[in-house]
Amino acid sequence: MRSSFDLPGVFEALPFPRAVNGSLWSVPLEVHWYLILLAMAVVGLMRYRWLVAAAALGSSIYHFGVYHVETNKPQKINESGLILRTGVCLYLLRTL
Repeated sequence: MRSSFDLPGVFEALPFPRAVNGSLWSVPLEVHWYLILLAMAVVGLMRYRWLVAAAALGSSIYHFGVYHVETNKPQKINESGLILRTGVCLYLLRTL
């Protein structure tokens, strides 16, 4: 039996009718960054909230200042990591 990924008539009214499971591209990136977060927690770096905040700030400066996101080819791994690092920092610094 041959697999078929077409669902005729099901998504025709959507803005992107052929995009079924369009968000699955981000799963490998999320796993990558969650493994890094797990490694940081195992090593004990998550105990030092200001160190995590400084690392996130440094990577943000790199992303927007040094990397020149406007002129270089976009890298999804940097962009998704930037969002995750910002969320982690906001969570860690929520009580301050």
